[in-house]
Amino acid sequence: MADDQQPVGVASVVHHVSQDTNECCAALVTRVFKNDDDSVGFGSEDLGTIGVTFFSWADGSDMATSYECQEKPIPGTWHWPERCPR
Repeated sequence: MADDQQPVGVASVVHHVSQDTNECCAALVTRVFKNDDDSVGFGSEDLGTIGVTFFSWADGSDMATSYECQEKPIPGTWHWPERCPR
């Protein structure tokens, strides 16, 4: 996880890779699925599952369940926004 191990929470801004278009777009976290012990799950059993509302370029907004991406962005996953080099 990037950003000094920042936990993901409701209203966090993340990037979501669309299942339909494979495009990476901005998304707002609307739900964080938690483990039985009320901790946010980033373990292998839960895959960092969150609910997001994402904003496609001209298509308005849509909602999806997204899983934390560990290595490379693949459709249906989320990741922290990349840092701007400037």
